[in-house]
Amino acid sequence: MKKIKPLLYRRIQTKLASNKGETLAETLVAVLISAVGLLLLSGMIMAATRIVDNGQQKMKTYYKGMTVMEQKSVPETGENHLIVKFGSTGEATSKNINVNVYSDKDSSLVSYSKKE
Repeated sequence: MKKIKPLLYRRIQTKLASNKGETLAETLVAVLISAVGLLLLSGMIMAATRIVDNGQQKMKTYYKGMTVMEQKSVPETGENHLIVKFGSTGEATSKNINVNVYSDKDSSLVSYSKKE
């Protein structure tokens, strides 16, 4: 590490003492590349912000729908039975169960409870 510092120091001193520099064309190309990079970066940031906002809105709608379903405060849909099909040996048997069906139009969630 001791050898690297003097070598780096000499290089920097030589470059500062030199009269050589970049041409105008090189400088303009470097500025153009930097501007394009910043433009792409800002576009990515805007897209990411839009995606996050959209996701947050969907989550709010989902949780609101879940709360409504748990409270069962929405009106019934009119459907009042559930058909359950089961069978272990390949024979299909079905049973009708009377249920209350609740739905939330905003979140498209559906919940049901067995009628007493």
